[in-house]
Amino acid sequence: MKPISVKEADDWRKATINGIPMLFTDYRIDRSTVPAGIHAYDIRASDDAKNDFATLEPCVMANHTGTVLAKRYIPMLDGYLPIVEYGLEDDTTLDEWLDGYNE
Repeated sequence: MKPISVKEADDWRKATINGIPMLFTDYRIDRSTVPAGIHAYDIRASDDAKNDFATLEPCVMANHTGTVLAKRYIPMLDGYLPIVEYGLEDDTTLDEWLDGYNE
């Protein structure tokens, strides 16, 4: 699937991954469209299809589950971060999340 603009995504949901508040979409997001100060990461599903939220990575080409936005940089040893816990919450819009989330 070709990446789309962050403004084109229409299925945003609040999310928490490894205790970090984020914004989740199923779409691949074009990184050049992400607002300044916001960090975008992709979620990779496991190869065995048992876990749709296996790792957080800067960019995922295969087994892409979705893209998340975070208001802070997330360090990743070895180029990825294992996802040990996650939760998807209420639907929201990008603008609501940017206005309402102060970290």
